[in-house]
Amino acid sequence: MKKGDVLFEIDSRPFEAAYAEAKSQLEQGKAVQLATQADADRNKELFARKVISEQEFTNKTQQNQANVAKVQALQAAVEEAQLNVQFCQVASPVDGIAGNAMAQVGDLVGQGTNAVLTTVSTVDPIKILFPISEQEYLVAAEKIEQALTKPFEQRDELFEVILANGDTFDKKGRLLSLDRQVNQATGTILITALVENPGGLLRRGSSPRARIKARDLPAAIVVPQRAVSELQGTYQVGVIGADNKAEIRIVKTGPRVGSDWVIASGLKAGEKVVVEGFQKTACRSSRCAPAVDPRRRTQPRNRPHHGSFFHQPSHRCDGHRDHHDHRGIVSYLGLPVAQFPDIVPPEIQVKATYTGADAMTIEQSVATPIEQQMSGVDKMNYMYSVNSNDGSMKLTVNFDVATDPNTDQILSQMRSNQASSQLPSDVNKAGVTVQKSTSAPLIMFSLYSRRAPTTPRSSRTTRTST
Repeated sequence: MKKGDVLFEIDSRPFEAAYAEAKSQLEQGKAVQLATQADADRNKELFARKVISEQEFTNKTQQNQANVAKVQALQAAVEEAQLNVQFCQVASPVDGIAGNAMAQVGDLVGQGTNAVLTTVSTVDPIKILFPISEQEYLVAAEKIEQALTKPFEQRDELFEVILANGDTFDKKGRLLSLDRQVNQATGTILITALVENPGGLLRRGSSPRARIKARDLPAAIVVPQRAVSELQGTYQVGVIGADNKAEIRIVKTGPRVGSDWVIASGLKAGEKVVVEGFQKTACRSSRCAPAVDPRRRTQPRNRPHHGSFFHQPSHRCDGHRDHHDHRGIVSYLGLPVAQFPDIVPPEIQVKATYTGADAMTIEQSVATPIEQQMSGVDKMNYMYSVNSNDGSMKLTVNFDVATDPNTDQILSQMRSNQASSQLPSDVNKAGVTVQKSTSAPLIMFSLYSRRAPTTPRSSRTTRTST
């Protein structure tokens, strides 16, 4: 649609009649004004010769001025009537794409529900508005401020546009504006970019993703976020060695890039890392504490220890051993479990179902919008999603070990709700669930005897004196 193209035509006959009437009234007014003008000029000469009184001269002059003003009003009415005739052809005011017609032939327009006939949107260039977290803004703040100091035509094309199908748009965008404040509800700041869109591929209301190069990290090592585990302030990665044996290695992390994590130190290019089943990885690193035989471990006197609460069994008969075993169970139930330190980071799972969709469709239409809102949530370590061809999506968000799982669940629920407007209607109808999924290690006890194995219970024993 080009500027000036006719979109609708309204019946112009009543407006043309009003235009003709306005023109005739104008001509009539002009004729009256000419007569009063001649009368005023004649009275001016008579007044100069003192033939007429001053009052008569003033009246004639005022009458002529009134007719001059009336002619001007009639001229404005003619112009208004002419505009109404021109408006009977509704033309596009800009170059762009027209939407659906809201009125059909024979409808009465201009009042009620038919006040808007259609909407024309400018798509070349097109504006892209996207929020970024405060942390992401601080990373790219230097480049953004440098771009804003230049005229728009001289600004670098910093923004890459990622379409909903994962393809990269062939045109890059320039920074247009930066919002003045951070949204307190979402913790994000709004950025507006302008992108050339000659083919009209990008449409109003679509949800592409924008990507900006904040800085260069040459020879950076990147691993999936779910391959990194946080434990008491340190980050660990399971690494497969040359002998196909796994070890736990402490690494130093850098910025997050999408679903990946930059490793600043601790890994080398080409090394294999464990992505799934990190908790099952055998610890073979020199950093791991060596195993200690519990039989050689000494305990301070008169000091309770959680690992040795079973009483030493008597060697007189089975009855006494049974008695002491029961006392050991009572001690186990009375342990102060709440005082054990938290060693496993809390995890929140976000689940959704899109019936009939395959894994790729779910990733693009469900997982991606939710992940974009989850990005930057307070105290988050990493997140990863699993999309299945049965229409299910499960997003796992891993938080810092010191956070409260209930607070993490509330924060995740708020972020998930913000993504509901971008999700398909079928997904919203089925509902998006957010629940805690905190994994916990098992406490294992090893029971042993410092003496030789005792006689089985099924064997007969003889009481002997000691």
